[in-house]
Amino acid sequence: SGYAATGATGSFTRVSGSWTVSRLGRCSGEHQTSTQWVGFDGFSNGTVEQAGTISMCFQGRAVYYDWYEMFPTDPVTVTVHRVVPGDKISASVTRSRAAYRLVVIDATHRADSFSVGTRCRTCLNDSAEWINERDLFASSGYSPLSDYGTWKLTNGAATQSGRPLSIGALPNVDNITMIDATDSYNLAITSALLPRNSFT
Repeated sequence: SGYAATGATGSFTRVSGSWTVSRLGRCSGEHQTSTQWVGFDGFSNGTVEQAGTISMCFQGRAVYYDWYEMFPTDPVTVTVHRVVPGDKISASVTRSRAAYRLVVIDATHRADSFSVGTRCRTCLNDSAEWINERDLFASSGYSPLSDYGTWKLTNGAATQSGRPLSIGALPNVDNITMIDATDSYNLAITSALLPRNSFT
């Protein structure tokens, strides 16, 4: 759930946003996840360049990490970092030709920030996203969604075709609602943009 902006191949060079890590509700023994991120691609293709935080119920307790994913490798969870509810997070992905910089800044615990440089020559960069979703595991499908209550994204922006714009000023933007695996009911509903660069 969240927002996705779409455009021509290669048109996006930066995406960014900020949020506060939400406290999870009571955890049962079931493995549940919610992953918050900003990034490129994944809306209509399989090349993904993403960075953010993850809040999960694991073996009956709530745990919080920051993470990133860069096509074609698997997601990397930064388990040595201390992420806790209430942390003020800013994340961004920036591209210059085939060079990428994925950044998560934890303003509450500065030592738990990271910046990763990498390269991709086949990534399409035809969308920018601001998303909260449940994880997809290759062996078992989507995990149940953890009870994060409310998540608010602020300062959402992207640079498209050389123009830095807020989410609401981008020309093609989709509001995304998370649905369950049977397409029967909504799991998370995204608000309208408030005013043009934030939503809950």
